[in-house]
Amino acid sequence: MLYARGGRADKGSTLMSDDERGDVEGTLSLTEQTIAGWSSYLTNVPFGKRYFAESATWFLLIGIVIGVVSCLLKHDTVNEFMRGCADMMGVVMIVGLSRGFSILMSVTGLSNYVLNRISTV
Repeated sequence: MLYARGGRADKGSTLMSDDERGDVEGTLSLTEQTIAGWSSYLTNVPFGKRYFAESATWFLLIGIVIGVVSCLLKHDTVNEFMRGCADMMGVVMIVGLSRGFSILMSVTGLSNYVLNRISTV
């Protein structure tokens, strides 16, 4: 809590940028502030505002770290990384399609029409 009080008194002494702090009331623990600071440092995007490019950066970085810590050969590390990418492709396709449907429905007003028709049944 001492660190949080110091951060409130001197805004330049915290690990978070102005965008990361925002207009949030309350305090963050030292662990939460450290995580937010490291995320912003590595990807240049505030914690919680990452998208595909930043997530891919983290996936690649952590994959390399795991390969080094596991003492895998370069060939084995690449094979395991590609297997992990293949496992995630189904999820990525579903997320991409659902985002496309969401944009389509909000731009055309189709979501309002569907909700209106369902509520009158």
